[in-house]
Amino acid sequence: MHYRIKLPPAAPTASGYPLWLYLHGAFSLADQAEALFGEAAGTHHAILLAPQATRPCGDGFCWSFAHDAHAIGQLLATVRTTYPIDPNRIALIGYSMGCAMGLWLLAQQPDVFAWFAAIGIGSAFEPWEHDDGGVDSQGLRRSANRTQLLLAVDQRDPGSNNDYFAGNLARLQALGFQITTVRPSEGTHAVTDEMRAAVLRFLSA
Repeated sequence: MHYRIKLPPAAPTASGYPLWLYLHGAFSLADQAEALFGEAAGTHHAILLAPQATRPCGDGFCWSFAHDAHAIGQLLATVRTTYPIDPNRIALIGYSMGCAMGLWLLAQQPDVFAWFAAIGIGSAFEPWEHDDGGVDSQGLRRSANRTQLLLAVDQRDPGSNNDYFAGNLARLQALGFQITTVRPSEGTHAVTDEMRAAVLRFLSA
């Protein structure tokens, strides 16, 4: 699996570096992580890790959930043995299709992630052609004991992702998650400055 990693300029604390695992959107590349959160990761002395989806689509790649979740699990294990990582400060950041990929990782590794910031989440619980049946709700229920969630979705998202917001929120709350919501109204599916700031506040709480 191709990936990008950005290390902080400073030495780690005694407990190790925070780790931000960024999951890009559809038709995109791992480079998206650096553009959106590279500078902030350095400021927060966090390692920024960005795996790239394996299924070619358009000008980039899309997630093949079952296959890529396994590959990301192996990548994460390698990074955690290579660098000093604080096990209590491992975060997921997902954008668009990357949000569904994030839910797969939470379900498969329910004790790993302290935070999950989901930006522009769409039809997260519907079965996809490349996901082998959908995310494991029982695995998600176990991760609710560990992981705090942020759902940031524009109320006028032109991709209609706002149409899924209430259903996703209700389903995740029913699984036991404590959820912070951010609901801008800028008429865009892009990660805006407001959304990025909300993610950074969430990860710093």
